[in-house]
Amino acid sequence: MYKNKATLLCFVFYILAVVIYLSALIVGNYNVQLISKPLIAPLILLPFLLAVKKEKNNSIMLLIVLIFAFFYVSDMYFLFNKNKPSLVQFICCNLGYVCFVTLQISDFIKIPKQEKRRLLKSTTFIATVSALTVVLSVVLLNIETHSAFETFLFFAFVLEFILMIALTTLQNTYKINEKGMFEALAIICCIVSDLFFVFNFYFYELHVLAFISAAFKSVFYCFLGYYLYYRSVE
Repeated sequence: MYKNKATLLCFVFYILAVVIYLSALIVGNYNVQLISKPLIAPLILLPFLLAVKKEKNNSIMLLIVLIFAFFYVSDMYFLFNKNKPSLVQFICCNLGYVCFVTLQISDFIKIPKQEKRRLLKSTTFIATVSALTVVLSVVLLNIETHSAFETFLFFAFVLEFILMIALTTLQNTYKINEKGMFEALAIICCIVSDLFFVFNFYFYELHVLAFISAAFKSVFYCFLGYYLYYRSVE
């Protein structure tokens, strides 16, 4: 992915932007956060677009750009709303997950029918999905939402997380490769980030929780970029 100086330079600046943003978050410098955080996602997206500029499937490319766009708008709305959650942020984040799940489903469809049946009956798949459903349901039931629509959005989050983990488990059980590894890492970072986000704003309100959430979300963009890259070249 980083075979030329331009893409490598973007990755270096991405690391720098993440370090500066997280440092600003620690010391509480909001102005530096406003400058550094908007650079994180574009600096990962640009090398990816340069690396797969010959991608022939326009619908897949559009879906990939939408994934980054929805997550980016969600993060920016949260940032410019002075790090306070809002319905706009939740809606954009949900749409990003919907695009991600759609991309995963398109991968799952390519698996032979007999293999699909075997995978869906596997102990690993059933145990993973069951455990995740229990954990996320417990968290969801303890969240005090402010409206019926917000409750719906949180239910959508839970469903999307379960689908993402389920599809990732199936894909990695079927075939272990770089794409599957980075897909799993991206989803783990995403779920951890969002869980700590929920803990911070709906349960404990601790600065360390906000930092952990932001750190995992920043790394999520990197793993997402690698997943999309390996998906496009396989």
